[in-house]
Amino acid sequence: VASAETLWGPWKRLGQPVLEADPCNPLEHMRRKGRYEGDWRVVANPSVLVEPNGSVVLFYRGVEDTGIQMATSPSWDTVPYQRVAHGRSIVSPHGLKVEDMYVFRTPRGCNMLVHVLSSSPTLPHSAQLSLLFHSPTCTTPNPHLWIIAAEEPYSRCVRLNNGSRLTGRPAEQASTTIL
Repeated sequence: VASAETLWGPWKRLGQPVLEADPCNPLEHMRRKGRYEGDWRVVANPSVLVEPNGSVVLFYRGVEDTGIQMATSPSWDTVPYQRVAHGRSIVSPHGLKVEDMYVFRTPRGCNMLVHVLSSSPTLPHSAQLSLLFHSPTCTTPNPHLWIIAAEEPYSRCVRLNNGSRLTGRPAEQASTTIL
């Protein structure tokens, strides 16, 4: 992590990772054999919420995309961040492999948009490639409070004000285009 007063710098590095993979957590560590043999320790694809009091909630995924975990810190530069719920997944992806979460506040709580990997074993042939989870609070580790609010929460097709349509290219992650 690095910070600066402006986008033009100067940038200062924090000097250490905010969260290291836990070698005792099977969501963050595994031993692989074969083509990708090795000792895999992964904390990846972060999404960060900064609370009004300056504390930080970090959402991330581990090595096999089978869950989304959460860690917190009283400030962005207080490291290491502390795992919530002992590093267990805060969502129930129902056997799907999920990654690339984007978490944002709404007037009714918190939403989490996730990419569903097309290699997920339970995906039907015509499956959606995204899910939208909702929770009444952004900081709950309770998977029963993160419910699937929408399947296919976004589309590649956009209708413009003049009535014409614009079709985007397939994307792995949700993105915003400003016209």
